[in-house]
Amino acid sequence: MPPAETAPLMPLKGDRTAPAFDPTNPHTITRYLAQVDRLLARSKIDDPKECKDYIISFIEPDLQDLWEAFPEFTDATKTFEEFKEALLRSYTDKDNRYDMRELDQLIGERQRLGIHNPQDLTAYHLRFRAITNYLITKNRIGIVDQFNAYVRGFNPVFWNTVLGRLHIKHPDHRLNQPYTIDEVYEAARFVLDGIPVSSYHSTLPVLTAAPVPPTFLASTATQPLPTSPATSPTPPPDQKFVKTEELGAVLSKFYKDIIEAINTQPR
Repeated sequence: MPPAETAPLMPLKGDRTAPAFDPTNPHTITRYLAQVDRLLARSKIDDPKECKDYIISFIEPDLQDLWEAFPEFTDATKTFEEFKEALLRSYTDKDNRYDMRELDQLIGERQRLGIHNPQDLTAYHLRFRAITNYLITKNRIGIVDQFNAYVRGFNPVFWNTVLGRLHIKHPDHRLNQPYTIDEVYEAARFVLDGIPVSSYHSTLPVLTAAPVPPTFLASTATQPLPTSPATSPTPPPDQKFVKTEELGAVLSKFYKDIIEAINTQPR
């Protein structure tokens, strides 16, 4: 009879597979608890007290002290699920999962780091869509706001290239209507797939501040080409000019001659 299969051991704090929770990003508590749940199920641990102990075993000591003070942790009659619910209530607001601050942080980070390859673009796109779709459902932003915010994360030169691709891909698109962020994403992927990374770095420099178009209408407007400063026409080679001081002398002599001519007239 083969020996019974031994369940994998739970990782220790600091192990590569150990879950981690960052209290400065409270919304990650959901992911942290889900990771602990999977590890407990894999290790076949279902004792409520042991499960609670493992939840606090991966966090920092100061945070452990706070979590151990929860009544749902100290009370043996409280279940493991009740303890998790108490943690969720403390760190999350189901009606305020994302806010405009997180959106601004994401865009600012992408402006600083730039978009150099499809992996950068995909990471930005997925995170942006998660935040803005939530904000749209809460009526905090609209579709046009979503588009304008999305392209703020693009380098201006890169955005102009993507916009050219959009015009080709969607020739009947009305200029006064925004593209969807998925349409912009596909166009940006097309551009990045056709540009080697080394070439992209040389032709699309990353700007620390990205002055991308703040509104859709402004972004699609044709920008006038810079004009050279006005210059005086070049005179013909045989044309001569009189200097100011020479002109003054000529006028003085002219006035003198007129006065002398008047004085010499017979009375």
